[in-house]
Amino acid sequence: MKYTHFTKDLRNELAILLKRDKYELQEIADILGKDPSSIGREIKRNSVNGEYDPKKAHHKAYVKRKYSKFQGMKISSNNNLEKYIEDNIQEYWSPEELAGRWSTKDKIAESNGETVTITHPLIYKYLYKRRPDLCQYLRSKQEKVKKRKGSKKTKKSIIPNIISIHVRPEKVNQRKSFGHWEGDTLGRIKTDKDVIAGLVERQSRYLLIDKLPGLKHTVDGFNDLLNPHHDAFCTLTLDRGVENIRYEELGKPTYFCDLYSSLNNRPMKCLNWNTPKEVFEELISVKRAKIKHTN
Repeated sequence: MKYTHFTKDLRNELAILLKRDKYELQEIADILGKDPSSIGREIKRNSVNGEYDPKKAHHKAYVKRKYSKFQGMKISSNNNLEKYIEDNIQEYWSPEELAGRWSTKDKIAESNGETVTITHPLIYKYLYKRRPDLCQYLRSKQEKVKKRKGSKKTKKSIIPNIISIHVRPEKVNQRKSFGHWEGDTLGRIKTDKDVIAGLVERQSRYLLIDKLPGLKHTVDGFNDLLNPHHDAFCTLTLDRGVENIRYEELGKPTYFCDLYSSLNNRPMKCLNWNTPKEVFEELISVKRAKIKHTN
């Protein structure tokens, strides 16, 4: 059924039908030529104090639409904010990550002297309505819209039999299932050839770390870390770094981020929208300062 906005006349008719107890929602929908879900949303969104008044409902809907259009201009009228979204969405940051990071660290676009705040629904609206070319960078299948013809192809990875993060089950994406890990190398300590490797269980945020003699030992390190927790190891998500080329030796379904989308460079809500790399570098610099002071 083709969607059309509620008009004044439709709202008047709806109010009359609602006052007659003999009509069910499906019957009202049939009479008005609308989907029952549309009727339900209209009643829920535009009732005032639990009562559906057609005049108040129409005014409420008008104000909401007007405010929505005003909100949409927040992004398109601020060059700094537009650039912030364009740059970071191409690093596969989600709209929630973009909004969260902006609210805590990157509020640099101002309008009439006031700091501009954004929400992830607003970013989705901006992408779908004004920048559909950027929708290809949304990570989840449910978030994507159809790509335009002629979009650039991603470079081929040297890692064999890659399964993209885009087909990772939604229950894993939403942290509703236990035993799903994300792994990455966290960098190396200066003056030391060793590399730090880490694994995080997505639902509990439980962290495992190990020091390895080099990048080529990354998969061995993951295996050693996960062996004691084999009964809580269902899937793994990695980036496409060459150090992960032997991932199949782990014997578990493994998903891979898009090229150049490091797990360490995306802001995380549990880190107050800092990136793991930023937190790690801050903590390790504090640690080094303490060591230097004691020496």
